[in-house]
Amino acid sequence: MQTRIQSLMLTLLVLFLTACGSGISGGNGSDALSSSNGCITASCHGSLVSKVTGRAIASEWRASVHFSANVAGCRTCHGHSHQNSCQNCHGGGTGSSTQVNQVVGEDSCLSCHVNASSLIKSVNQQHLPELNPRFRLSSGFNYYSAAGYYTMRGTAYESKCIWCHNPHDNRVLPQHRDWAESGHGDTNAGPFANRGTDFKTRGSSSDWSQAAGDGCVRCHTTTGFINLVTSNMRNISPWGLSADGVTPISFTRQTLYCNVCHDNGNGKSYGYNLRAIPAQSATGGVRVYQNYSASLGTRISAASFSNATTNRTKTSITPQVNPAADNNSTEIFARARIVNNFIDFPDLGISGRCVLCHSGRASGSLIKLVAKSRDVSGNPFNFRLSSRVGVHDFAGAGTMFRSLGFEFFSSQHYAQPSGIPYAHDQIGQGNFLGTGTRGPCVSCHMSSNRSHSYLPVDSTGTAITSINTALCNNCHASGGIGNSRFNGTATDLSLHKTGLAASLKALTAWVNMKGLGSNTNWLRSSTYTGGRNNGADGIALAAAGFSQAACVPPADRSLDTYLGMRNMGASLNQNYINNEPAAYVHNDLYVKRLIYDSLDWLDNCVMDNSVESAINLTSNTSIFLGSNDRLSSTEKSAAINYLMGGPGGGRPGGF
Repeated sequence: MQTRIQSLMLTLLVLFLTACGSGISGGNGSDALSSSNGCITASCHGSLVSKVTGRAIASEWRASVHFSANVAGCRTCHGHSHQNSCQNCHGGGTGSSTQVNQVVGEDSCLSCHVNASSLIKSVNQQHLPELNPRFRLSSGFNYYSAAGYYTMRGTAYESKCIWCHNPHDNRVLPQHRDWAESGHGDTNAGPFANRGTDFKTRGSSSDWSQAAGDGCVRCHTTTGFINLVTSNMRNISPWGLSADGVTPISFTRQTLYCNVCHDNGNGKSYGYNLRAIPAQSATGGVRVYQNYSASLGTRISAASFSNATTNRTKTSITPQVNPAADNNSTEIFARARIVNNFIDFPDLGISGRCVLCHSGRASGSLIKLVAKSRDVSGNPFNFRLSSRVGVHDFAGAGTMFRSLGFEFFSSQHYAQPSGIPYAHDQIGQGNFLGTGTRGPCVSCHMSSNRSHSYLPVDSTGTAITSINTALCNNCHASGGIGNSRFNGTATDLSLHKTGLAASLKALTAWVNMKGLGSNTNWLRSSTYTGGRNNGADGIALAAAGFSQAACVPPADRSLDTYLGMRNMGASLNQNYINNEPAAYVHNDLYVKRLIYDSLDWLDNCVMDNSVESAINLTSNTSIFLGSNDRLSSTEKSAAINYLMGGPGGGRPGGF
């Protein structure tokens, strides 16, 4: 009996080893190519099409590095068993062996690329953050010390190779390389280089519309972004935490992988289909929530608040007693918590995916909403003890659609004048002037031959060296509708870049001189008594013709809101534009007006078109104490030319 069983097992083994025609099916190592030929014959898997890419799997494999290097074949990943009956290929018998054709998890990839005796060369510290010399460099939050592509190993959140790579055609494409050097993929630059912040811990258990405070998780982690867009724009919860709800279960961090933008609806991204995202805007695009809590990081029960009468926003207030440090320990002011505050963007096609994270997390209009807040007893918002409302970084979409800055005048003073052409918000919509239908973000930032670098220009940091997209010429070439504002050359674009830098330096100088760069008291800084230089700044300003009388808040607090709101607004504009490096392209007139108006306010708390004088004053060493805050003659000239067209000019675009 034993002999018969052994004979039967040997027969079955022979059948398995000769499945799908000739040769050993699959194979690995030196015989990977020849041993896979039997799998991809016309009678077996030769015509099998990938459900993800729509291409023949055999053709994809033949294009792969696995094929060209003769290192991996069908059996390497899929094993040797079959879910078809043996007789389909071999005839006779009824035996069958069941196998799921998909590779389970990442086991096959990891067996060679991670768990082999020596790591494959391509799997470096970018892929495995544990290899980064800065990983777990020291204690505390510095344990969150390295980002990478294959993270959260051994946990339920472990990265999947197929989030970026085609398992059949495993070539590293130019798009992969460009992405790895971009702000989305570079593990040692931008937010991912900050080993002190683990963004997966920075979220809220509240719905996005109701969350005030941390929401970093939605745009600085792949999982957080996917959680948001697959939950009908609700879930911004932290993830990957231990039972204490605070400590990460793994000290590795994600970048923004391919599957942020690409998904086939079934968790596969290597077909490079575009991920669907909900369009909740009343105008057909994305809706971005911008909420605020003056008690940052403190979650307060909604039952504690009253609803203010605002047109679309629930404003919730809780009173707080000022500390003695504010010279009045018994005075009560409101501390605001504002939720369900949003900006609706138009339908921008596939660029909506960009807008979701490049539209800011606060705005000047939010400051005005905060300023209107009152608690149930009528107490106002406390501009003497509140952190700044801040836009955050790289908010280009908000610049393009004029939705982020603090506007000192009513809205008509910021609308585009009819005599000054502006069409950046129409790029990529309805094939406007031949720009296609992909929306402005994708059309401009991904139309070069290095699409996934997201860089339409190259620069040295101070000058534009090349323009990488031909799209600018559709409007800015000779005779184009935008040629009068920018002639399409790198030289001309560099002048705009230099002008913005000089203007922003002037604004920064005034913000710093008035102590409004980072503050919690937006009134005390206006008096200059007991402040920096013992009030000498205010005296020197008055001597230079910039009386500060209008900047001093009356003792009865009647102008606290008026002054505090505008001081915070000027600070917001400086911080926002300083962290929006392409603002001079996205919407230069809007940005010029925000800088001009902020300078006009800061110099004497009166809107009196004194900006040219304010810029010229920035070389005064007795007022602008920091050498980095003082402008050279060249910088002052560049700022005046950029904002006003030259000496004697007025507000950009007029009123």
